[in-house]
Amino acid sequence: MKPTFFGKGGAFLVLSTSLSAAALADPSFTISPISISGANYISATSASSNGLLAGYAGFLNGIPNGPYVGVAGVTTDANAQNPSLTAPIWGGISTQVGQAHLYGINSLGVSVGDSYVRNATNTTTYTHAVVNNGGTLTDIGTLGGISSFAYGINDAGTVVGYSTTGSGSNHAYSYSGGTMTDIGTLSGGTFSQANAINANGTIVGTATTSGTSYQHAFKYQNGVMTDLGLTTGVNTTYGLAVSNNGYVAGYGVDSSFNNRAIADFGSGFQDLGYLYTTSSGARMSMMAKGVNSYGDVVGYTSYTGGARHAFLYQGGTLYDLNNYLPKEYFGWTIWSAESINDEGYIAATVLDSSSSIPHTRAALLKINTVPEPSSVAGIAFLSLGFLRRRKNSNRSVSVRMD
Repeated sequence: MKPTFFGKGGAFLVLSTSLSAAALADPSFTISPISISGANYISATSASSNGLLAGYAGFLNGIPNGPYVGVAGVTTDANAQNPSLTAPIWGGISTQVGQAHLYGINSLGVSVGDSYVRNATNTTTYTHAVVNNGGTLTDIGTLGGISSFAYGINDAGTVVGYSTTGSGSNHAYSYSGGTMTDIGTLSGGTFSQANAINANGTIVGTATTSGTSYQHAFKYQNGVMTDLGLTTGVNTTYGLAVSNNGYVAGYGVDSSFNNRAIADFGSGFQDLGYLYTTSSGARMSMMAKGVNSYGDVVGYTSYTGGARHAFLYQGGTLYDLNNYLPKEYFGWTIWSAESINDEGYIAATVLDSSSSIPHTRAALLKINTVPEPSSVAGIAFLSLGFLRRRKNSNRSVSVRMD
């Protein structure tokens, strides 16, 4: 199942600007934080190409019929964001937190996720995949089983996720035009789950293979599911994100049950390395959650004291994004980076420790960088934001070309 890090709850969307696709200096970025009145925590899950943000909020203070799924307005003023909340298809269990949340959003503002629903006799609760359009949730059903989940949507409106089948297995699906289609499993396997879809309709996820309970990442194109295999040091791989040009990011699990951030840039999975080690010198777990067409990867790494720190992998180098946090956000920790797109938008969840009671907030990050001088003549890019260049850097860099 696609990981989530805090209790389930409502959701929201956010912000818009454009970014020249360029890099590579040390990361600098702007932050647009999200606030929802009364929310005990907020988590971001996905950002669209035009800067809309999806996620969910949790309310633990007895709000009637909460938590909720929510939708935020689109604004260029980070201080004027005013998310409004819409109730899930069914809610009302006051002792339960997880009633609805959103995982993916497209540039049209259509988002997808799941919501609790009731059966025909109103006696049993199930989780069903939903499409959220203008604050109205639509239950898109199942593959014949009792439950379904939605994790991604592209601008064509194709939704992906997984559902139980009539036989009780979990299978990946694509949903378009009112029809949910089982896209199958890897040869001999019984389980599959779709986690992301790109603009071209390429789907990635994870599935079991014949004769083993270990899962392999897959890519699904033109009706064919391809096993993306393993990489050195891991026995399981998960595909969590796919860029518009087909790069895949996710994680692998090694024999010590540690997660390793991995990516496939067209020639098979590679281990992206690590940022931190334990006191005994063992590498700390990392998970890649997003990738764009320039090979930039984001995710999170374990950190001391059980914390997490968001990372950016760019130009072959790993960065802890917290080392480049603008000074006005003192007391914040960028906990995780969930997605990155070609426009440089990152969906992030931050831990705000600036108040007496630390709480998580969602934020839209926008990477603002320009390339160092390049040997490619006649090509220049201009940043739309500020830049913090690395001092005394002799790292070679390249110019990105759209």
